[in-house]
Amino acid sequence: MSELRTPLELALIERDAEAAAARLAAGDSPMDLNHSGIPVLYDGLRSNSPLLLELLDRAGADWATPYNEGGFTPLIYAALHCELVTVRWLIEHGQSPLQRTPQGVGVMHVSVQRSSPEVARYLYQQGADAFAETVHGESPLLISLRSKQGLDLFRFVLACYEEQGQSLAAKLMACLRCVLESQQPDAVAAAAALLPLAETVPTEGELRAYMSRPEERAFTTPFRSLATTLDSRLSRAVFALLKAERVSRACGPETVEGPQAARWRGHGGL
Repeated sequence: MSELRTPLELALIERDAEAAAARLAAGDSPMDLNHSGIPVLYDGLRSNSPLLLELLDRAGADWATPYNEGGFTPLIYAALHCELVTVRWLIEHGQSPLQRTPQGVGVMHVSVQRSSPEVARYLYQQGADAFAETVHGESPLLISLRSKQGLDLFRFVLACYEEQGQSLAAKLMACLRCVLESQQPDAVAAAAALLPLAETVPTEGELRAYMSRPEERAFTTPFRSLATTLDSRLSRAVFALLKAERVSRACGPETVEGPQAARWRGHGGL
């Protein structure tokens, strides 16, 4: 494979600043294509070396050049693939955290997708939109429910909603659908985390009807029927949690006490 790579590409991959400087002085450009047809500046991003990025910048790197036809800019690419030092360098060199691809994908979508709380928090602090939706309706909140970091990222994005006074009304059913579809051990805890920000709490019947709609069935896993999902022990625990929350809101917390309330308060317990 190495014989297919350009000299500048190899220097960047090997984090060899001296060799990279020599190639740039000899006339190579950060905008040259690597062996995969991608601008070689992206190999510089993957190096996570501010020194190499400075060399490329002085040699005329265009930090608005997309990775491919998907429209991933260097910053969006870095938020998905690179370390915080690279993301920070791009922000400090004028890249906007509000960049989006033609499909509406932004830096918060991809930093949450890669399960990087550190990068997501930094970008949010720099003004990234934690509530943006793609053209397919995917938001950082929904993506965070599929994070490999458990509920840490999900709780972080929920905290963004609370801090900015954003309503969950339009997101609640989709989030609960994702919780039930995942059938993960932390599903009850995820549902419990949603409830403090939920303006209303749906009934089991409302959730079943919502998930049975044709447009929602597209999200159903092909390996498990909807009936199996909704009738599972874990789903019953989520439904019980929601019921306890509705009773609590209707009657006041002092009315809902005893073993049943203790069982579902907090993480919901199974």
